[in-house]
Amino acid sequence: GASIQFEKYYGKNVGLFGSDNLQENPYAVTGGISYTPVPLIKFSAQHKQGQSNVHDTTFGVEFNYRPGVSLAEQ
Repeated sequence: GASIQFEKYYGKNVGLFGSDNLQENPYAVTGGISYTPVPLIKFSAQHKQGQSNVHDTTFGVEFNYRPGVSLAEQ
């Protein structure tokens, strides 16, 4: 799958990218993708781009195991 998100905050000393990088009225655009090769596992990546060339990239792995359900039915 894919996703896109826009964030806008108002105020001074807003920590959109953490408390070490406070900004005034910051905004950011986030784009992400995910891939599920089998129902048990999902891989994802997101990139958040803000003003003043501030950015953040995250990668994830998600496991989805349902107790009591056989592996063939997962």
